[in-house]
Amino acid sequence: MSIPGSANPLLLASAGAAGAYEIERSIRLNQADSAYLNRTPASAGNRRTWTYSFWFKLGKTTGYQYFLSADISGSNYDWLQMDNNASTIAFLGYNGSTFDWKLSSDAVFRDPSAWQHFVIAFDTTQATASNRVKW
Repeated sequence: MSIPGSANPLLLASAGAAGAYEIERSIRLNQADSAYLNRTPASAGNRRTWTYSFWFKLGKTTGYQYFLSADISGSNYDWLQMDNNASTIAFLGYNGSTFDWKLSSDAVFRDPSAWQHFVIAFDTTQATASNRVKW
């Protein structure tokens, strides 16, 4: 993948010299290029327990930003998104006709200059529904 204006194909060039810097092992995607990261595992692995941790900075103030999505089988999929209209993060699971779950953060994320750290732990082996997803 090559992003115009960047010496490193995984980093966008900064728009201004003031504050121009790179954070090692980071990525900034340009929406106009429809850029995204994609991974297809060699095997199904453990889909019942996982943890996802990432840092983000708001890239826009309206619409949605998607952090993670997984196509489970055709019309069944899960995704983690930032709802910029409500300034919240949501984790949703869709089974093809209805939502198995829709969780939304109580915290709001509104500062476009701040870095935010987010961790989600998913464990369907837990007997209590409120223990299955934690963030």
